[in-house]
Amino acid sequence: MIVAILELTHPCIVTENVDNWILSNVSYADRGTERHRGFVLDTITIMNFVLCVVIVALAIVAYTSKKSRIAMYIGVAFALFGISHLMNLIGPGSSLTDVLLIIRTLAYLIVIFALYKVWKP
Repeated sequence: MIVAILELTHPCIVTENVDNWILSNVSYADRGTERHRGFVLDTITIMNFVLCVVIVALAIVAYTSKKSRIAMYIGVAFALFGISHLMNLIGPGSSLTDVLLIIRTLAYLIVIFALYKVWKP
């Protein structure tokens, strides 16, 4: 019953429930062994990636029209966030946890720096 409801509301999350195989949005477990599915249709990660692309595009427009370094910093930070979301979408994100941690930390530090520049020019 719950699987049927989830298939109707979130078809990309639950697409298979055969013989105790539980399909998640990252990988599925087959009696203790974990296998990757390749391209993952994770709705939240897709939404985050699309929003990062929009923010980067707006930052490019703002930087070219206003020559705002703050917009450039924000654009670079969200480009890094977008790279980490893309890595999770195409699959190797789970094997690159350390690299993604560094990328995201760098992106957060760039946002902090940009906000500091707005606060203390």
